[in-house]
Amino acid sequence: MFLFNLIDEKKLKSVISRSPGYIQYLVMTLLGTFSHGPIYAWYPLMKNFHDKGISYGPISSFLYARGIKLAMMPALMTYFGIKYALVLTVYMLIFANIQGLLIDLLLREKKPSLS
Repeated sequence: MFLFNLIDEKKLKSVISRSPGYIQYLVMTLLGTFSHGPIYAWYPLMKNFHDKGISYGPISSFLYARGIKLAMMPALMTYFGIKYALVLTVYMLIFANIQGLLIDLLLREKKPSLS
């Protein structure tokens, strides 16, 4: 959480909101990987991102990627091995983005027709 205090929130919001969709997914997944602490503390920031134009897909990728705990990696590698830890982490990163895409597909807003 200390590292997130060093990031300028306004600049981060402007970078994410101006980025193309796939960059939003990657940035939010990486931010989710590095985020720690209680999940409810992140909800106001995620709502703020949504209000600035980020869809629910990258937000759900952020929340899914929070399952990767970098602080627990040494213990995971010790108990299960390096190969297992790396494969698990890569799969979680991949599925965080897949989940975000599925959320965007399921929650796609219908555009009103002119007729």
